[in-house]
Amino acid sequence: MLRELVLLAYNWHSMGRWILLALALAALVRCGWVWVRNEARGGIDKVLLTGFAGAMTVQGVLGLVALFGLGALGAGFPLTSIFHGIVTCLAIVVSFLFLRWDDAPVRVRARNSLFSVSGALMCAVIGMSLLPGGLMRIVNV
Repeated sequence: MLRELVLLAYNWHSMGRWILLALALAALVRCGWVWVRNEARGGIDKVLLTGFAGAMTVQGVLGLVALFGLGALGAGFPLTSIFHGIVTCLAIVVSFLFLRWDDAPVRVRARNSLFSVSGALMCAVIGMSLLPGGLMRIVNV
């Protein structure tokens, strides 16, 4: 039973990166558009940014469940996976930084939200590059 749940969490963690990437790209395009065009922010901005931060959090939780579950099943705790988890925790924190600028002017919020999503994506890429197989894991489903 535990083995099936851990493998399910690991598979969802592996496939969830595509949902995360889609939300990140949509948030990047929207924040960039608002920043360049100086448009008023709408509800979709907050939805995209919150969805991205929430998906990043779910990815982190699924990864921790997979790490500790596989460790409990006898696979051990590889140092590369632990470092991947630490960098993912940093990416989660960075993904929520957009909330800090709620009272700022529209262009400042859009710019800082763009940097927040970009920083979280950079942390995710760094975290994936720490794993065995490196960035080739991105193309493997």
